[in-house]
Amino acid sequence: MERFAVLRGYCGMTAALARLDPMNDSPDDDAAGLARGEHGALRAIIGNHQQAVLRLCRRYTGSAAIAAELTQDVFVALWEARASYRHEGKLGRYLLAIARHRCLRYLERNGRFVALDVDVRLAGDSADAGAVARDLERALAKLAPEHADVLVLRHLEEMSVQEIAELTGVPEGTVKSRLHRAAAELRKVYP
Repeated sequence: MERFAVLRGYCGMTAALARLDPMNDSPDDDAAGLARGEHGALRAIIGNHQQAVLRLCRRYTGSAAIAAELTQDVFVALWEARASYRHEGKLGRYLLAIARHRCLRYLERNGRFVALDVDVRLAGDSADAGAVARDLERALAKLAPEHADVLVLRHLEEMSVQEIAELTGVPEGTVKSRLHRAAAELRKVYP
């Protein structure tokens, strides 16, 4: 299949790529080249956004293998929709919206599970990081899906309320309300 052949060469999940900020899109994201079907444009887009998409998928699924598969699906979806894509917003947000949607669909089909990659800075030292991650995973799994979703986006992906609203397609007030309710729920279930 042509759609996978194109991506196979570009979607190698390598640790060598730097961790990039998905919200820091430049105006020359090669969207015009993508619309013309240029493989070089797709290669540049993947190089610029692959790690951010992969990181988000990993946070939602808890599996590097599933995250890699979903990340490839995101870029396949972008390639397939290249003729209709209009670069009206930031490509990074567009890709994260696709990734989030794919992850939520995956979680619906396979059971709710939220995994966290807790940084040492959250735990205080590396010995405690694993315990904190497990406790937070259990606590987030007990929350309503829309509450766990906004907590992951706000505190782990470090998105602003406005960015979450754009990504999820809900008003900023709803995001704020969900964050407030999520914090209250989390206080009840987190040890």
